[in-house]
Amino acid sequence: MSTIPTGNYYKIYPKPKEGTGCDAFLWLLLWIKWVEVLHLGRPMAQDDYVFPAVGANGVLQPGSQLGHDTVQKWITEATEGAGIFKNFTTHCFQCGGAQHRFLYAPTGQRWSLDVIQWWGGWAEGEQVSKMRCDEILIVLFFPILGWYSPQ
Repeated sequence: MSTIPTGNYYKIYPKPKEGTGCDAFLWLLLWIKWVEVLHLGRPMAQDDYVFPAVGANGVLQPGSQLGHDTVQKWITEATEGAGIFKNFTTHCFQCGGAQHRFLYAPTGQRWSLDVIQWWGGWAEGEQVSKMRCDEILIVLFFPILGWYSPQ
């Protein structure tokens, strides 16, 4: 019997008022169903990874974790395929989410800087304990002003 990992559990809630593009709950459910029906042919097991590794033959490996390097490779392939030759990382998505929640979410649904800090992974139990004020400014405002481009 395998041991179930104790970390990386998240609560993701439906966000139907924000539209389907921002509803991670909806897309996660659809992803899980797609993996179960089209790739595994069975319901996901307790110890299957939601985002499993992909073998060289394109077959999902549900007991193996999708690695950061693989995701980074896919991001690079996608951006270069779109004719965008800049270095984007997984961190870009985190910054974009924070920026959306702080500046662009509908009135009444915007998040405070404290919530951004917590949501961004700078809370207790995460690898980085606190986001500094200057980093918050860089993430939220500098891209809008054209002063900062992640390299």
